[in-house]
Order: sequence, then structure tokens, then C-alpha cells
Amino acid sequence: MAAAVGLAWPMLAPPARAATAASTGTERGATRVTGFADVEMDFQPMRQLGAARYGGASVGECFALAQRIQNGQPESWVNEFAAAAVRQEEDAQACEEAAMPFGNKLLPGYYFRAPQSGRRQGKTLIIISGYDCTLEETWLAYGRAALERGYHLLLVTGPGQIDTLRGYPGLAFVPEYEVIAHAALDFLLARRGTDPRRVALMGISYGGYFATRMAAHEPRIRALIANSPIRPSSICTPTWPGGQRRGGHRRPLPDGQSGLLRRRLHGLAGRGVLTGVRDALPQPGTPAPQIVSMPWPVSP
Repeated sequence: MAAAVGLAWPMLAPPARAATAASTGTERGATRVTGFADVEMDFQPMRQLGAARYGGASVGECFALAQRIQNGQPESWVNEFAAAAVRQEEDAQACEEAAMPFGNKLLPGYYFRAPQSGRRQGKTLIIISGYDCTLEETWLAYGRAALERGYHLLLVTGPGQIDTLRGYPGLAFVPEYEVIAHAALDFLLARRGTDPRRVALMGISYGGYFATRMAAHEPRIRALIANSPIRPSSICTPTWPGGQRRGGHRRPLPDGQSGLLRRRLHGLAGRGVLTGVRDALPQPGTPAPQIVSMPWPVSP
């Protein structure tokens, strides 16, 4: 068994007295809480432990898996977690698959009704993640908490995102993410449980840009949470090939559209969704018009 090696995680490292006990041969257990020497791999166990709050992992399970993962070898991570996923697949909570049309393709998504909502119309939260997050991780980080607070929940993904690339490897990011918003609202408003006056959209990480663009072009979205807003997009894509890198070709908004987006986004400013959000966000409507009016780097 190959243990993870490298610097110990400061908050989890055993005290010096434990090392003395181990040297005498009286060890309490074989598991050692150490990090990986590889920086990126060292980040991932902490990320996984963060999912424990909502059932996405158990602490002991993460430690056991980490001991079987080879430092600096991502394929060993994939193999160990894939095997764990097969063991737990039957425990997954049932949800409704919600495919969003995009041209002649169907992009993956999931829909959850709020517990004990009955036939009443209720508030709904749409969540879209960012560059490298998955639908499952979005569920663990935000989705279950939304259900506990009485929200219906729709998790969506767009072109270029991880879940989409699994089915369509060549489908890259596009500027027009509002197409996903239109499909999502059509899906939700076809359900009698959706209150059209209380539909909110949250974008996580790079999804903060996508969500801002979506809300600007879809008036049926009544509240926006850009966590966090990103501008300009070229900051996040400096090494993309061809025209999609810093200094590459840029496509500005059509004449007159920038002003329309500014008016639309200022109408969304300051609307709280989850408890405490309004007080926690620093004036989200102020930078939002600047975000969507930034030119998007595209290939010539």
C-alpha cells in the first residue's frame, strides 16, 4: 500500500507525543494524515473533505482512499474514486434528469422538488457552475442546502463545461450562454410548482460570468447571485490556444445592446435570495453591467 507523502496538513497533523508512542511499537492505527507533495493533488483531498457536510464523503473514507493514491499520478486518484463510486451508486438520491436543448444537442441537468412542497407554487433556484466543477459537486456545495431552505432546484450545465464534455468532447465554451437560460426557464415554468415571480439564478466561480450574461438576456430570472463575478473573461483564459488568449480577436456587443444590459442588470441589484445574502454581497449590481459588456475572446 502506497501512502501519501509530503507535508502534513497543519490542522490534522498528530502531536509530537503520538510519534513517540509509534516509535515504541504501540500504534493506535495504520492511517496517517499527511498531504501530497504534488500541490494540485494536495488541494483535492481538502476539496473532497469539504463535501462531507452534505453526504458527499466521509472523513474516514477520504483518508482510506488517500493512502491508496500515488503522489503525482492522477490516474491512481481516478481509479480509486471510481471504484468507490461503483460501491455507492445504489445509495444515490433519486432526482429528475433535466436535459437542456442546445442546437441539436441535449445538455445534462438535474431537477429536485423541495421536500414537502405539495402542490403549492414555490421559489426556485437555478445553479450553474464554472470552469471545472461538476453537477455532483454543485449539488453537494449548494444544492442540498437550497432544498433544506425550501427551494426547488435546477442544476444546469452549458457548452464547454465538464458534464457537457463527457457527452460532447468537441463542444467548447461559447459567449451565448443565455440560450441555456431560455431553455431552463421554459423547463421550470412548464411545472405547476414553479412560482414565476421567485426564480433566482446562481453562478459559481467562472459561472459568475455565465450567470450574469444569462440574467441580462432572460427577463424571467428575478434574482441574480454571481459568486463571484468575473471580468474580463480573458483573465481566466490567458493560455487558451488561437484567438482565445490574451490579446486575441475580440467580438464586442452590438451597438445599443450594452446600454440594454446595464438597465436590465441594475434592476436585479440588491435582491436577496438565501437568508443573509443581501447583506453579505458587496453591491452586486454595480460591477455587473461592466461584466457582460466586456468583449469575449473568440477565434478569428
